[in-house]
Amino acid sequence: MVCNCALMSFRSPLDPTQVLDLAERQLADYRRGSPGTVFAAGALLSVEDAYAVQRVVARLRVADGETLAGYKVGFTGADVASQLGAPGPVSGHLWRDELRPSGAWVAASRFTNLAVEAEVGAVLDDAGAVARVFPVIELHDFVLRGSPPTLAEVIANNAVHAGVVLPRDVSPAPSALPADAWLELEVDGVVVDGGAPFAMSGGVEASLSWLRAHLSAMGAHLPPRSLVLLGTPLQIVAVGPGAQLRARCAGMETRASVTA
Repeated sequence: MVCNCALMSFRSPLDPTQVLDLAERQLADYRRGSPGTVFAAGALLSVEDAYAVQRVVARLRVADGETLAGYKVGFTGADVASQLGAPGPVSGHLWRDELRPSGAWVAASRFTNLAVEAEVGAVLDDAGAVARVFPVIELHDFVLRGSPPTLAEVIANNAVHAGVVLPRDVSPAPSALPADAWLELEVDGVVVDGGAPFAMSGGVEASLSWLRAHLSAMGAHLPPRSLVLLGTPLQIVAVGPGAQLRARCAGMETRASVTA
């Protein structure tokens, strides 16, 4: 199919052809390292249409041979509604070829405004229960082009997710964190943010319950053995070449180095 996206005006409600056209443009923009350009051109979507676009982008990626690794929960903070016009949380897809091991080199040039978060991730077991929890560094193309930006733009941009740095070996990680666990993001040896590890009251199970219900409402499900990013109360921090990153929680850590 030839996409005529450059000639189209995207406004909700979208018909299936428009959803596909917009998904093709979104994926092409993401792959060229300039995500969400349609929002600079004034696209205005509902949350429902934004999720429809995100799902079609995911189908296109699978059709191209990519493998879904799991899902993320994001934008859980109390200020999301005031910033983006609607309350979170939101979900996004995680992709196996965007997973990096602790100690990885992350090239800033491959991102648009590379920004990171310290977060807690979980791996589910064969029955879908939490098998391991551990700190991760989530990577973002942190750019919102709408004026003003909206929650729908965030969703259509896959919750601004662009990869994640994981521990090299999660097998020693526990299935639950201690009650007094503390999550930190360190940049160049300085702790730039820290706090309780979960944004949702109820912790791991609250995030998973929301995600399962959310996916079910869209006709999807959370498969066993999925990787899930559980949402963080910590801030997104822009980083540049040379930055040394660490996410720490409950005696565990994940590291990354940013290159040009």
